[in-house]
Amino acid sequence: MCNLTEKEKLLKSKLVGDMETNMILIGATAVEDRLQDKVPETIRDLLRANIKVCMLTGDKLETAENIARSCNLITPETHVMEVREQDPTNGLVRAYKQCGEHQKNNRKVSLVVEGTALASIVHCALFHKMLELCDSVVCCRVTPADKASVVKVARRYLHKRTLAIGDGANDVEMISHANLGIGLYGNEGMSAVQASDYALPEFKALWRLLFVHGRWNYMRIAEMVKYFFFKNMVFTVPQFCYSFYQAYSGASIYIGLYLSLFNTIFTALPVVVRAVL
Repeated sequence: MCNLTEKEKLLKSKLVGDMETNMILIGATAVEDRLQDKVPETIRDLLRANIKVCMLTGDKLETAENIARSCNLITPETHVMEVREQDPTNGLVRAYKQCGEHQKNNRKVSLVVEGTALASIVHCALFHKMLELCDSVVCCRVTPADKASVVKVARRYLHKRTLAIGDGANDVEMISHANLGIGLYGNEGMSAVQASDYALPEFKALWRLLFVHGRWNYMRIAEMVKYFFFKNMVFTVPQFCYSFYQAYSGASIYIGLYLSLFNTIFTALPVVVRAVL
């Protein structure tokens, strides 16, 4: 958007004043904007699992804070610290001091950053510390580029694994920069779904994706890593010990058939059996 001159601002305010004089309200319409089912319960369990949750939205500060409270991102006992657009640097310093004081009393803290203030402090080391110290972070009136910058900060400077979830075209950049991108089917098009790694019908499905399938996948990978370490040790240690007895001639302790079947049967078959069972 282009910046309006003082003359244009005065003209605009005069036109608005003339148009809104002696108006008669005939009727009004409203669009219901409510949370999906089990969103508060899902976010509550994410916080209980010690997962840092950041809400990045284009809504104004009051609306964003109300949504955060309704979805359990900000609880009644949470102390909220705000960083306004007027003085972002000093606001961030005050928030950091308050954060230390409240954490000494074992009180939850949440940081709310408004609009252009995020662009001013996103690369500040103090803001990076706040991302780690706060239980939740709410960034309101942000652009798609600002959303992506928060994800990049968490990955590059905090060295964290990031998951981004969104339902609209303004979330595509954030989803593409995260380690794991999730798109939600909604009324705002298919852009987020097409750019994501996983597509979910509703936000509550994130609970099962992380706490059920995520846990199972972690266990499977851990078992496979241990198995391959064990397999390689069993295969190489006898050959290494045998070299002392055959004068380091390079002769193999294994027969040719065993070597040819090693990768086809002894490596693949146990993995297939474990996956099936």
